[in-house]
Amino acid sequence: MKRRVIVYFIVTFLLGALAGAGGGSLYRKYVRQGRRAPTRQDVVKHLKQELSLNDEQSGRVQQIIEEMRDKHGEVHKNSDQQHAAMREIAREQIREVITDEQRERFEAMVEKFDKRRAQRARRRRR
Repeated sequence: MKRRVIVYFIVTFLLGALAGAGGGSLYRKYVRQGRRAPTRQDVVKHLKQELSLNDEQSGRVQQIIEEMRDKHGEVHKNSDQQHAAMREIAREQIREVITDEQRERFEAMVEKFDKRRAQRARRRRR
């Protein structure tokens, strides 16, 4: 009887693990796959179909979207620089408050934090 309970428990556990793995796989395949961000070409194609744009119009729309992307990049770059300046001000203020021993650990934390931020930025640019 005791063995039977253990076998049922193990079988139940394995079936749960299989169901979880299968469900996760289906989720990745069907739900997340359909949620990619539209590309510039997707947007132009959609506008061309919905608005019946001619070739000249769709070319101009694509040009407008590319110009906007460039402007967005400038704004983002400026924003990044402003955030970096604010971070540095906060770090300087923290350095004034902490002891020399704490400062060594703080600098190590800052270095780790900056490395992680740089890695995330590289991943986003891909």
